Amino acid sequence: MPQQGIATTGPNNPLHTFTPKEKEDLATAQRESDAAYAVYKSARDAYTKALDDKATSKEEVEKLKDEMWDEEEKARGKEDALKGLQDFCD
Repeated sequence: MPQQGIATTGPNNPLHTFTPKEKEDLATAQRESDAAYAVYKSARDAYTKALDDKATSKEEVEKLKDEMWDEEEKARGKEDALKGLQDFCD
């Protein structure tokens, strides 16, 4: 018995044509996600550097750690928003 496939839509399927609005929304969400992860990476690098720097106070290290976690949470939120748009457009 032959298997039957289910047609889906998305960027790899010509059945779905993205509207200009969908394309712009996806591009904007991708830029925001990339920017948020760049800020997170910078915060993570600052925290890692502070851990290795013996001159940095414990309070400053904790502050940098909290900032790093906050930036990671923001970046994950932007990534989730992007994935939501990608799922919606697929």
